[in-house]
Amino acid sequence: MTLEAWGPTFVTRPEFPVPPTVDSVRATPEVLDAGQSIVLEALVTEGVDDQGNPSGDGIGDVVADLSAMGGSALSRMYDDGNSSHGDAVAGDGVYSLFTIVPISNPGGSQDLFVNAYDGSNILATQGSATIDVTALITPIVQATDEIGDDHGPNQAGTQKKFYTCLLYTSDAADDV
Repeated sequence: MTLEAWGPTFVTRPEFPVPPTVDSVRATPEVLDAGQSIVLEALVTEGVDDQGNPSGDGIGDVVADLSAMGGSALSRMYDDGNSSHGDAVAGDGVYSLFTIVPISNPGGSQDLFVNAYDGSNILATQGSATIDVTALITPIVQATDEIGDDHGPNQAGTQKKFYTCLLYTSDAADDV
């Protein structure tokens, strides 16, 4: 089919291109503390048809979703050999991202996702890696108002809506 409308001829494709493939997603290290650096890597290859021939538009953007660890939902990954990106060899198909786990990370098992788009940035495939983060931030003091006299709208016999908390640093405790 050929379309013409006051501009250059546009030929539609009879088949959609095959999106790239995301393989071997890994995070190094897999077990770490909040505040530590991490390198996320994924092997991305161009999509192929049933006969094994490249049938895609090439590889477009490769992005990581780091929202599970408190990072950006769209972080670009690189295959440029630049060590500041965490990439070791340019053009080898291994896309990398060097980042730091936020110090405020609550800890636990977290899935990081990698999305690889075709050259038109329309079709994507996804892979994931799991990290286990140890939290560094813990509450100093946590207190709840069990009897409901916190001078707020809590009423006896109802679910607590507000909490009374007193936090002291070691210096302030000496003054009390």
